[in-house]
Amino acid sequence: MNTNIFFIAIDVDDKSFHGCGVNKMTGEIKEFACKPTIGHLEKKLNGFLQESNEVKICYEATYLGFSPYNIILR
Repeated sequence: MNTNIFFIAIDVDDKSFHGCGVNKMTGEIKEFACKPTIGHLEKKLNGFLQESNEVKICYEATYLGFSPYNIILR
């Protein structure tokens, strides 16, 4: 089954969140940056969901990266 999946990597720091997504089906690559808040990150991730059936996310495993996981990714 060919599923339209965006694989997204997120890098976090105190000043901004940066991400890059690759669409498994089309090969499209999209980058983003946003303010370091959960609300802004959710808006960016929802944009990927509008273009695909599913998103798979990996994040930076630091004290900053674990916060978004606890709030929205878990």
